[in-house]
Amino acid sequence: LVIFSIYPYPLDLPPLALRSEPPVVGDFVIMVGCDRNRGEPTSWDPNGEAFPPPELEGWTWGPDRNKVWGTNNVDGFPGSKILGTVAFYTSFDDDEIFPEAQVTAGDSGGALFIVSGTTVELAGLLYAEAASPGQPEDTSLFSNLSLAARIDFYYDDIQTAMALPEPQYGLLWGLIALIV
Repeated sequence: LVIFSIYPYPLDLPPLALRSEPPVVGDFVIMVGCDRNRGEPTSWDPNGEAFPPPELEGWTWGPDRNKVWGTNNVDGFPGSKILGTVAFYTSFDDDEIFPEAQVTAGDSGGALFIVSGTTVELAGLLYAEAASPGQPEDTSLFSNLSLAARIDFYYDDIQTAMALPEPQYGLLWGLIALIV
C-alpha cells in the first residue's frame, strides 16, 4: 500500500472519511475499481457431470477495462490474514442487490466504501478475488469472494503517515545534489 499526499489540497474537495471501526456483516458497500467489463453469461460445474449439485452461474470477463462500480454487502471475515493482509469479504450472489459487484483482475487498490444513511466511509481497499478451485479463467461466478484490506485495522498507521510533515523541497534538492 502506498499513501501519497496531494499538495496543495484542493479546497473544493471534501476530506475522505476513513472508517475507524470494523465493518459489520450486512453493511451495504459500494466497490469502485478499474476492471474488466461483464461479458457473456456462463456456467461451470465444479463437480463434473456425474454429480448432481447445480452448476455455478455467472459471467465471463469482457475484453475491455473501464472504471466501474457496483454494490454488495459485507459477508464475513477470514479467520486469518489472507496474502498477509487483515481483510473482510463480500460474496458474489444472485439473490441480493443489483448490480452486485465482484472484483476481477485490475481492481487491486480500488476503493470499498461503506454507506450508512448519509455517511460514506472508505472501509477497504480491494486486493484479491477468491474463486473456486479449478474455476475457468476470466470468469466471475456466484459464490466467488472479493477481498478488501480493512482500513480500520490499519487506521492508526494511516493517521500517523498522514501527520508527517510535508518534505522541504530545498532539503530534497540538496540531498539529490549530494547523491549525484
